[in-house]
Amino acid sequence: MTDQTTATTPQPAYPLPQPDGTDPRITYGLLFDLAEVLQRNGFPARPAPTGPT
Repeated sequence: MTDQTTATTPQPAYPLPQPDGTDPRITYGLLFDLAEVLQRNGFPARPAPTGPT
């Protein structure tokens, strides 16, 4: 019996294309959630702002 499947490795596409405009999936809420997950996993907390408010 002959095995006709071949394993091919996909070639990387570098450089990645630059997205046009803004991505509506990226929100401040997502950034805050991401920061929280990183902190829970040992990454340092973001420093408090030092400039004028």
